[in-house]
Amino acid sequence: MYHYQLTQFIAVLALLIGCTSRSQVDDSLQSSSKRLKLPELSQAPLAPAVALTADYFRKSYPYLSAEQFQQKWVHSQKSGLLFMRSYVNTWYDELARVSSTGPIGPCLGDPHPENFGYLLFGGTFEYTANDVDDSGACPVIFDALRYFTTLKFVIKDSALEAELRRAYVGFLNGEVMADRPSHSLRPDAAALVNKLLKQSTKKGKIKLEGPIVALAASQGQTLLSILQANGCPTCKFLDAAQLRVNSGGSAGLERYLLLVEAPDSTPQLLEFKQLTDPAAQRGPWAQQQKLSRGDILEDMWGKTWPDYFAFVTWEGKSFLLRNRLSADLDLNPLSPEQKKAVLTEQVFILAQLHKKTLNGSTLLEEWLGRQSEWQSQRYAEALLGARGH
Repeated sequence: MYHYQLTQFIAVLALLIGCTSRSQVDDSLQSSSKRLKLPELSQAPLAPAVALTADYFRKSYPYLSAEQFQQKWVHSQKSGLLFMRSYVNTWYDELARVSSTGPIGPCLGDPHPENFGYLLFGGTFEYTANDVDDSGACPVIFDALRYFTTLKFVIKDSALEAELRRAYVGFLNGEVMADRPSHSLRPDAAALVNKLLKQSTKKGKIKLEGPIVALAASQGQTLLSILQANGCPTCKFLDAAQLRVNSGGSAGLERYLLLVEAPDSTPQLLEFKQLTDPAAQRGPWAQQQKLSRGDILEDMWGKTWPDYFAFVTWEGKSFLLRNRLSADLDLNPLSPEQKKAVLTEQVFILAQLHKKTLNGSTLLEEWLGRQSEWQSQRYAEALLGARGH
């Protein structure tokens, strides 16, 4: 009897040891459909930091002239975050070489802490992801990784980063955020309207200064016609101008300003921003699934979109039509508790999009920590090299 019990005990112990060993070395995550491998990017065919030169990044932006790219390159060196956010195309071009990508699903494309803010919905500011230029279908782990990598250039607090990764995983698995800190920090829309108009207009016309230059009257009327066909048939023309941008992800793309009188007789300053192919869909995964920017926004906002927000076409080019009235939520003046709460709300927003495809796990949390550290170090070293250090 004793020999039988001892044999059973040894068998159970061996099974437990075997389970423990597997959990320690298992580097996969459970998606909604199947078990998938998480890639170690340090072992993937990605260029070393020393190779991340202007010529390397230039390959991802063939539509920019040499002069336009040079302006983008110089301006991007002002900060680590700006350097990272300026080359979202390169981010996905590189990750397209990785064999294990995880599940494909809706992605913001360029999620980083400065791409969240307040947009007007029915005249009320709501905090949300506010840049969808590069959104589409992509490996959602790469979308999350971009957020947590850029986060390292915004906060220098490893403990807070770990908490945010943990919160993101929890939100993927259905945890809710009862209190939205953005509600108590919501700016006064009327005050911001007055401020925007005071800064951008004079005597009912758009101020022509800095990067804002005159636009032919016929082009302004064309912009008005596009607006009238996309949500505001009774808007009246007041003025139009061109906005030239040579930095950030939109460097070298066409942008126009349109000042109109809205149906309620108030002036509204709108923007037409040229769009290129979404960075999120630059990889081979685009052959498996494609989602339009509109699909992504319906995932986030349903049928209620921000005021004066639409995707339009002009002279064969795609543009985003949007209200210039928006508001950032500056993290710098916030208390540590407020900053943590706002960043938690950002990962909550991100997770609401990703949880349609991805389940959270401790392994995912740890993977995001390792890979964001490795990627941020690559870009930090590349920036030093660009600056000549």
